Amino acid sequence: MPFNQPATATYVGFWPVESAGTVVQCNPYLVSSSEGSDINIGDVVCQTSINTVRVITGAYTPTSSMATVGVAASRVAANGGSTAALITVDSSRVLLVYDGPNQIFAGCDTTSGSVGPQTGIFKNYSILATGAIGSTGPNSSLARSVQAISGVTATAAGAIKIVGMHPCEMGVWTSVSAGTACTSTGVRKWMFIFESGVTLQSTQLSAMSNTTS
Repeated sequence: MPFNQPATATYVGFWPVESAGTVVQCNPYLVSSSEGSDINIGDVVCQTSINTVRVITGAYTPTSSMATVGVAASRVAANGGSTAALITVDSSRVLLVYDGPNQIFAGCDTTSGSVGPQTGIFKNYSILATGAIGSTGPNSSLARSVQAISGVTATAAGAIKIVGMHPCEMGVWTSVSAGTACTSTGVRKWMFIFESGVTLQSTQLSAMSNTTS
């Protein structure tokens, strides 16, 4: 697949690469009709105060008011959701989410801030929802995310933990310093796990409800 090309800034969000027992877990979640942003395939989504999900924004790290749910496996257009949607019927208004607690995902860091050399492994990073240098999407036809790993800051409060380099990179590490801007040849595909999150279906999230939507 083209987004697995090594040393190439291809911002297409995130995708599952490995799971416990080799089964990728995917569950349906409700999306409010008031969510004014598209949720594209490969987008990270978080929980809302009304127990639905929405796309993350900015340089995202989970907080007490924004728990990570997982990665979108389908698309819901802006204002296209419904809290009254029937999961088995209204497929265009319900979001499928890769939400397995042990799921490993893959994605690309950015030319605006790379993870860097081997010292970047096992550190935590935020997710850049939009605005990566070189991003040109989301593509309206493919409905594919342009989210990427932000290598600008590695902190304990990051959204993800890098667990390894994607095999497509063939073990060729970048010489670019961590957190610095680079050309496309300085970026890499990485494998990661979410640092924290919730994995219950949206109808079961009331006990873990966020304080903001």
